[in-house]
Amino acid sequence: PIEKTEELVKKFIQVHPGAYYAEFDDFMTFKLDVENIRYIGGFGEMSWVPSSDYIHSEIDPVSGGIAAKNAIDHMNKDHKDDVLSMARAYAGLPEATEATILGLDRYGLDVLCILPDGKRRSRVTFEKRLESSDEIKQTIIDLTRKARMRRSSL
Repeated sequence: PIEKTEELVKKFIQVHPGAYYAEFDDFMTFKLDVENIRYIGGFGEMSWVPSSDYIHSEIDPVSGGIAAKNAIDHMNKDHKDDVLSMARAYAGLPEATEATILGLDRYGLDVLCILPDGKRRSRVTFEKRLESSDEIKQTIIDLTRKARMRRSSL
């Protein structure tokens, strides 16, 4: 435990707006010194993250935001053929028959593809990392156009 200060309580409440209990006398604050991180992203998706990677990581300004959610929903609903084209062209799965965007972050798209032999998750990487959610739409438009051109040239 570390000393609970007004500043720490204020920061905690900024991140957790409904945490009125942070001001209670029995609410304690702790400082964690990260030594190891085990990432578990679902069945078969796990790895160790070195503490140095964690310490030097940055908050992703895109992932988890409403703009990312809206882009994923829009692409999966209205542009399934384009999602499939991107997966075939850039996720290394040219034999995919269907593709769905599962996630979007500053570096690219996580896709789930249907292949003749089953399902496979893969990644479509953006040409450059996104610095804000304002870049999502144009980046996906550009990637879609390039995937279409690549498909038509085959």
